Amino acid sequence: HGTEPVTLLRRARAACAAARRHASRRALFDPAHEEDESARLRREGALREAIAHEALEPVFEPQVELRTGLITGAECLLREPAGGPILAAAEALEVAEAAGLADPFTAWLLNGALRACREIRDRTGLDLRVAVRFSAKILRQRDARDLVLAALSTWNLRPSRLVLEVEHTDILESSARARDTLAALAASGVRLSLDDPSAGYRSLAQLAGLPFGEWKLDLRALGALAAGGAPLAVARSAVELAHALGWETIAEGVADTASAEAARALGCDAIQGPHVGPALTLHAFVAAHGD
Repeated sequence: HGTEPVTLLRRARAACAAARRHASRRALFDPAHEEDESARLRREGALREAIAHEALEPVFEPQVELRTGLITGAECLLREPAGGPILAAAEALEVAEAAGLADPFTAWLLNGALRACREIRDRTGLDLRVAVRFSAKILRQRDARDLVLAALSTWNLRPSRLVLEVEHTDILESSARARDTLAALAASGVRLSLDDPSAGYRSLAQLAGLPFGEWKLDLRALGALAAGGAPLAVARSAVELAHALGWETIAEGVADTASAEAARALGCDAIQGPHVGPALTLHAFVAAHGD
């Protein structure tokens, strides 16, 4: 696939990136891989620039409690500059970690979300919980708990108003410091959410002793639940397992009425996604849901 060392290495990296997207973890180089990798690098470069200049805009996707039908929380997502597309905070956090900007980015994201939570309460009276993506890698740092509590104090919010969504839970299994930080945050009143699609039953058994309060289930990854069959059985087992552990369940990616009713039938506690409402800027969120 090339005669020059630089070309071979570049194409090997492109094939490796493609392999990571396949279950077999193998890929034979194809020219399309190089185009995909170039596009990915351009996007990563643009994201690094936006993160470094704090140019991403927080937006908030509402969460509805199925029992009452009320909006009880919102997840903090991010919009790219100049009204660009919305992306999950996890994607930006991954780029920030690769660029060595994880600490300032996490502090910026946390404070931005809590500031919005406080402003929503002051302007509308809605006492919402705000969910923020938090890297398990940050939990290994000595000052992770202090960072969170300082942000809560800055915006004069009760710890119970903050939900930290944690993924890459394999780090929790291998790092005693991360587990201690997680326990300290839970003891302070912060709600912890497991948002790790890679967590299988074996991992969940190991995580059961950790102080999570909820588990997020991505209905998009489980397929069309309304059709029944295996996806429905998997989702039902996941909800039953979460409730057995004492966790609430939030179904994300709920796109239509059928999915919402399927989540209700499964026993999910809350839902979010296009069916509930789009992710909005702070001012648009207040205008849409303030009353």
